[in-house]
Amino acid sequence: MTMMRTKVFAEDSREAMNKISREIGDDAVILSTKKVHGGIEIVVGHPKRDLPSAAQESGFDAKM
Repeated sequence: MTMMRTKVFAEDSREAMNKISREIGDDAVILSTKKVHGGIEIVVGHPKRDLPSAAQESGFDAKM
């Protein structure tokens, strides 16, 4: 199984975790968290799969 890394940007950790749960699912593993200007960045690892197109427009960066 190929693992991917995805960056999630949000205003706070609660919003980021909601995005991760909704768009990536229970297979996501948090690799790092970092406060950034305007919010938080969380990097998650997950099995390779296509993210919903909405994820690409809502604070996800799957091109890591």
